[in-house]
Amino acid sequence: MNIYKEKARHSGASLGMKECVKQDPANEIRFIYLYEYLVELIQAGKIKLDKSVNAGKTFTWHDSCKHGRELERHFGKGFYDEPRWIISQCVDDFIDMEPTRGNSHCCGAGGGMWPGPYPDESAWHGREKYRSIKNSGADVVVVGCSNCHDQLMKRLPKHYQGYKYEVRYIWELVAETLVLQPWSDEETATAEAEAKEQWKRLGLGETD
Repeated sequence: MNIYKEKARHSGASLGMKECVKQDPANEIRFIYLYEYLVELIQAGKIKLDKSVNAGKTFTWHDSCKHGRELERHFGKGFYDEPRWIISQCVDDFIDMEPTRGNSHCCGAGGGMWPGPYPDESAWHGREKYRSIKNSGADVVVVGCSNCHDQLMKRLPKHYQGYKYEVRYIWELVAETLVLQPWSDEETATAEAEAKEQWKRLGLGETD
């Protein structure tokens, strides 16, 4: 599902892709974003979740620049509501940080600041995010960006002490909340047939 077909007007790659599609519609690349995929899996009932495993903890979501403001600016859509909906399927106790969504504070890891040689400056830029986490009272901060994950889990706690919290990737939270149910023989056979058809459709042959 190419949700950016008309919205990605400021992206050179997308503009180039539009021209390729004009030349040959078969050139269109159809894709789905991570959050949309998780929403699709949950809504379709392909995975089942048990909120009770996360009882006793309060969760919050970190709106990263990468998946929020940046996508919104370049593609016309930032992912704010989808991750919140996913988390709501995994936990009973969710609270938003303030400010939130497009007004959320940067964690200080962007623009190469996480791997760069200026950890003190990076942490200084993340001071307001730390305050947002602390003020929320959340026990767990859920994230979708790898730089944010490392910054919030490793750097900020070293520079700003006094409030402890956990950091989890959103797919990690989903995985920990999964209800694992063995497939029946019929479901297994159906999945194997679909897999073979997919390999064939992709022109890669069948796997052993």
